[in-house]
Amino acid sequence: MPYNSNRFGSPINISKHSTKAIQPELEMLQKNPSSITLDRKAATHYRSIVGKVLYLSNTIRPDISYTVSQLSKHLKQPTINDLAAAKHLIRYIAGTTHHGIIYSKTKKNVIEGYCDSSWTDDYETSTSTGAYIFKYANGAITWKSKIQSNVSLSTAESEYYSAGSAAKELIWLDELFNELGIPLKEKILYCDNQSTICMSERHGFHNRTKHIRRQWHFIRSHVGKTFKMVYLPTDKMKADFLTKGLAPLSHQNMLTLNNIIDMRKSNG
Repeated sequence: MPYNSNRFGSPINISKHSTKAIQPELEMLQKNPSSITLDRKAATHYRSIVGKVLYLSNTIRPDISYTVSQLSKHLKQPTINDLAAAKHLIRYIAGTTHHGIIYSKTKKNVIEGYCDSSWTDDYETSTSTGAYIFKYANGAITWKSKIQSNVSLSTAESEYYSAGSAAKELIWLDELFNELGIPLKEKILYCDNQSTICMSERHGFHNRTKHIRRQWHFIRSHVGKTFKMVYLPTDKMKADFLTKGLAPLSHQNMLTLNNIIDMRKSNG
């Protein structure tokens, strides 16, 4: 009982002194796990995990790129929730160690790029996550998932920034293939936002784009010349899993679309 009554009938708190010794623990229970920072040893362990999965996400595992980019935001002061998320990712990797990118022979010499963004998904900074993935020989050869540095005022604007980053990567790939003696017959950049495609193709002045810095408008000088930009429905956008966390079934569908499959099944 937290309260008792004295002889005058006034309530007296008799539990105040008994709970004083465990007050720090009680305060911790009342806190949200997302606000409880890790101690030095646990924080170092968290940073070690992120460093290792960052290498995997940049080289052979595009399916974990979005999660790793989110974990990387909390390297300075990781919390209990952040460590739990990192361990969850480790369990996912352990269960998909036989997954790999399947490539196949092709005579088309075509590079297909897919760009996407998730508008203002960072509630603290109101920034968006931009991403792209490029495929050659039916398999992914380069990809990226990163928080955009600019705050977008619309979905079309965040997609425009994402398309600009993808365009720079595509131009570099074109030059790389030329140096390797493999001239590309066609270069396609797919986008699931019609407004973004219109902004990329038109060179006029628009009220919706007048605040965007010039460096992002360079894409207009390449669309239709260096590469062509094509609309693709969202349900077929292969970069979707690089911009947001998906339900298990949707995530598996993205793996299939990007030719990331269980190697044991492909061999069997």
